[in-house]
Amino acid sequence: MLLALGVFASVLAPTQLSAQSQNEILTTVLYDGTQFDVDPLDNGSGDGVHTPGLDAAAQNNVVKTHDTFAVRVDWNVNEDAATNVIATVVLPLFASWAPDATGQFAGCDPALSSFPNPQTLVCSLLDQVEGSNGAF
Repeated sequence: MLLALGVFASVLAPTQLSAQSQNEILTTVLYDGTQFDVDPLDNGSGDGVHTPGLDAAAQNNVVKTHDTFAVRVDWNVNEDAATNVIATVVLPLFASWAPDATGQFAGCDPALSSFPNPQTLVCSLLDQVEGSNGAF
């Protein structure tokens, strides 16, 4: 199963006669599975047979049952300041978010960010000046 992400960004700002804020988001898969040194069903043929959760490599575009994977989301605000910047990242139905002990991800405002369902992260980045950037 290939990993596919949906990413949306929105900015709520008053109408301006000058340049509008342009927001960019880039997602990167840091790793896509839990690597095990020995997979009893992987015969080395490259046919993709694996035991659930026993992925042959940590970076092979395969996510199996019980695998963990990590996604980094980089963002920036260009051309003008932005008010109430919100990044929404939607995972495929087979996956769910696992935030840290605070219940959120570093970089997202914990008071205004949320998980409307297990696959959707709504990350509030608050107000940002032109040229702001970050990652979560």
